[in-house]
Amino acid sequence: MMSITKVGFVLMTLLATVQCQDGAPAPNAAAPAGAPAPDNAAAPAPPAPDMAGMFAAAYNQDIIINSDLFSDKPEILSGGLGFTNIIGVSNNTDEAVVRAANGTWRANVTCSSGAPPPGRVLTSATPTTMYTTGYNCTADNYDGLPVCFSWPVLPSSISNTSFLITLSDGSTVVPPCIGMSPNFEFNERQCVVLFAKFGNRIPSTEPGSLFVSRVEVVQGASLKLVGKSGPVSAAGLSFDNPTGKSPYDDNNGPVIMVAKLSKLNDVGEGISQPPIAPQTAFPNSGIALYGAYDGSLGPDGDRYRLRLFYSGGMTPDGVMAFQPTKFATHFYLMATDADGQEVRINATGVEYDLGQQLGSIQVLGMADTGVGQDSYDECYQEDYDNYLDVILDASSPEAAASLTTLMAFQTDEGYSPLYNPGGPGNDPTPGVRYSSPSPPQSVNITLALDDPMVVTYCNLNGTLITDPEACAAAVAPAPTPAPAPAPAA
Repeated sequence: MMSITKVGFVLMTLLATVQCQDGAPAPNAAAPAGAPAPDNAAAPAPPAPDMAGMFAAAYNQDIIINSDLFSDKPEILSGGLGFTNIIGVSNNTDEAVVRAANGTWRANVTCSSGAPPPGRVLTSATPTTMYTTGYNCTADNYDGLPVCFSWPVLPSSISNTSFLITLSDGSTVVPPCIGMSPNFEFNERQCVVLFAKFGNRIPSTEPGSLFVSRVEVVQGASLKLVGKSGPVSAAGLSFDNPTGKSPYDDNNGPVIMVAKLSKLNDVGEGISQPPIAPQTAFPNSGIALYGAYDGSLGPDGDRYRLRLFYSGGMTPDGVMAFQPTKFATHFYLMATDADGQEVRINATGVEYDLGQQLGSIQVLGMADTGVGQDSYDECYQEDYDNYLDVILDASSPEAAASLTTLMAFQTDEGYSPLYNPGGPGNDPTPGVRYSSPSPPQSVNITLALDDPMVVTYCNLNGTLITDPEACAAAVAPAPTPAPAPAPAA
């Protein structure tokens, strides 16, 4: 087995090779037939299937650090069709091609920097070649099905043959594509995403509708989940569509499954080693965006993370990134003060008084988005995964524990919903049906203040580490050596 360092060197070389295949020859390109090889000739890159396997292996390293346990038992928390037809579009950089595939294309996007808009802020449609994101497959106008578990998945155990998907007409599908991206940070990893043909855009109330009705991890499957005592088999777990509806039915979009409150730390924040994923969204932790607790609410205060774990990628319109400043656009919190009265916390930067016995709470903003900036525009990019964090300060543990409920997407009160990547964007194509927005929700807050309810499991080249600090240190990128001093004149 290659070490992480060796895998990193090979993959970074492959990335450079892939990036040079856009018409320009790669460095050290092969000489004409019969010509002698130069002394510095590079070894030929593996064929695409080998590259696919190597990228998948890098994403699927068994590194789990401070990852949440969202339940006291292993179970599937969600497994529904998210959107159709936009995974594997023949040319996802061409607006006409994307729209012809019924994909979304945002119009009139201007970057404040003056640079052209990145492709990801224009469309959520993906290219057909998926291996650089950890999917060992080629996609062809596939549909997306995220499957989220209560415990983190052991990455090396992921296999498409572990899953059997039953559709609403009784037919079954074994997905050809499976991967962990974009849920690959070390403190995430509860979701895998399946790509295949899973349905259509006809609402469930109309003839011909087709969507996912059941997700099963089959008996004998290799898939494992990681709990406090280590990996356990996921074989036999199943999830039935709770609404019996399609994501193209009204108000049947993605939902928040858990809102879990714990003290903020950034141990486990990070991505695959080597960091082969795009770096535009990282670092994006609460500490990266807001720093550690600064004492502003008193000496007994602390900074907290309310992690929102949801069933499908959530963006304002299906493409546009969620910005750290948008807490009050979509959410508010409810707390119980010292007199037993409800307090509504609906703005950032405001200190909410809960009474002398408890103290106060202040929401700073959102995290697990993209990097922190002084201002945000439509060209902002995030990690587009199944997690959002509300970052807040509380003057005491008792004040933090007073939080009871997350209120989300209350459209009748003027709040906005969110969409998975099948949403309409800002310029929907006439006649095309897009996936539905999230419904209004009231989510009880799970308190993990005394016990953070997390797990660490790192298998580093055969060495098992279960201490989060030790594992984080072991996988941290090596510091760049200081340049050697210039020789004396």
